[in-house]
Amino acid sequence: MRYICYNWFPMIADHCLDYEESEYKRAGVSRLHDKTLVPDLVLENETVFVKSDFIYNGRFQEELLPKIKNRFTLISGISFLPVGGGASIGSILENDLVENWFCTNPPVLEGKLPSKVVPLPIGFEEKEREGGDQEIIHRRRLERIPFEGKKDRILLPYHNFATNSSRRELFEKLAGLPFVDAQENKLDWEEYIKLMDGYKFVIGLEGAGHDIHRNYDALLVDTVPINKTNAIEKLFEFHAIPGIFIEPWGNLNADWLGQILNLRHDFEKSGKFLQVDYHKSLVEKFKMRDKP
Repeated sequence: MRYICYNWFPMIADHCLDYEESEYKRAGVSRLHDKTLVPDLVLENETVFVKSDFIYNGRFQEELLPKIKNRFTLISGISFLPVGGGASIGSILENDLVENWFCTNPPVLEGKLPSKVVPLPIGFEEKEREGGDQEIIHRRRLERIPFEGKKDRILLPYHNFATNSSRRELFEKLAGLPFVDAQENKLDWEEYIKLMDGYKFVIGLEGAGHDIHRNYDALLVDTVPINKTNAIEKLFEFHAIPGIFIEPWGNLNADWLGQILNLRHDFEKSGKFLQVDYHKSLVEKFKMRDKP
C-alpha cells in the first residue's frame, strides 16, 4: 500500500488493540493485520496501535496500559472520535513509558498539542471503497493540474448531510456566495477529484469528526482545503502542508478570498505526506530520537 488510508496504521505496529475482523467485514472492508495486544509481550521500544475507540471509552487506560512494563510508541486511529473528548487521557500523557503518541483527531490542550503527541491524518478511504482505490489515487496525483492553472474560485463539493446535522445549513449558506461553485449532485470519486482539481480552494465541512477525507483528496491534486478552525489545524502546522482554517464561516467573503489568493502555498511536501512511507519514517525517527 502506497497511500495512507483510514485503516493503515496497524501495518507499522508490533501489537494491536482493534476490533475483530468480523466487524471490518460487516462494514465492507478488510482488517489489514492479524495482530493482538498482550501487555506482557510488549518489548522495549516497540510500537502499539490502539483503535481510538478504546482510548475514548477508557479501556486502554484502565485495563491495558498499567500492565505494559517497557517503553513503547503509541499509535491511535481508525475512528472519527477525538481521543480528548472521552475518558481521561492524563494517564497516557503522564506515563513515562509512552515515549510518543501518534494520534488522529489529536487532543489540543490550552491551544497546543501535548509534547509527546504527533498528529496523524485519517487519510483516504479504505482500499475497498471508491475513494481509497490506490491505482486511481496515484493516477490523479500524476495528472493533477498545476496550482497556477486552477480557477481563482472556491469549490463546495457534495457533502453527505447525515454525518453532521449542521452540514445542510452551512452548505446552503456557503453555496450562495458569488465566488463559490457548489457541487449539488454526487459524482463518482474520480470525477469528483477531476472537478476539484480545477479549483485553487475547496471547502470541507466537518463530518462525524474533525478530520475529513476531503482534506487529503484536495492535497492529492494540490488544491488547498479550507476548514473550520479545529484541532486539525495543528496537524497541518506540524507537517507544514497547505491548508486554510477559518472561524467563523461568516468570515468567508470577497475580501477574505482576495487575501488568500495572495498567499503562497508550498506543495513540495504534500505528495510525500500522503504516503505510508512518510509516516512510517517519522515514527522511526521519533523512536530513535528518544533512545538513551
